[in-house]
Amino acid sequence: MSRNSEQWIKTPNLPPTHYVDPIIYSDPAIFEEEKERVFKKVWQLAIHESEVAKPYDYRTYQHPGGT
Repeated sequence: MSRNSEQWIKTPNLPPTHYVDPIIYSDPAIFEEEKERVFKKVWQLAIHESEVAKPYDYRTYQHPGGT
């Protein structure tokens, strides 16, 4: 069953322990830990093949893990 616009805007009735602290989006120490534990250990999609015109063309990419 799909939601209507009113249901999307309404805050869900969850206990306080079920919400994420917004600090995770801006804390530099958390980001550094994520870079080490997440971004450096998994493949990251850089671009789709349709974004380069010919074989052997390339684009540069700044990896979120810094490498």
